[in-house]
Amino acid sequence: MIDLSQMKRVVLPDEFPDDSKFIQLYINGEPFFRAKSPPLNRRVYHSDILVAMLIEAGIKFEEGPDFAGDISPIKKGENYELIGAGIIYKNERGELLLLENSIAYGLTPNQKHLEDLAQHLPEGIKLRILADK
Repeated sequence: MIDLSQMKRVVLPDEFPDDSKFIQLYINGEPFFRAKSPPLNRRVYHSDILVAMLIEAGIKFEEGPDFAGDISPIKKGENYELIGAGIIYKNERGELLLLENSIAYGLTPNQKHLEDLAQHLPEGIKLRILADK
């Protein structure tokens, strides 16, 4: 595993089309947040974001069937735990809203993780959980 102090705690895309997704995870008890916009004419999956994050951190992980029956990284490993996932939406006021869920992982946005992450958010960025748009 790499030195976690060398990793960004929060990574956000430049734009937020309707199907942008996010994950919330702890690595060695430290909060991390990743969001990704879908490439043109494709979908982005929570498992893709998780795989990229774990590879970035140098964490080995096991794979198994998720709630949807696909093979994905498991939610909890020796050094990490996926704690929240869903869709990220930017409203007309520029607020970043977290909503919906991850069917594959059976997770929704996690408020405690957002509180733990608050001190690491870039200036001017606020994440908020919302039940719907």
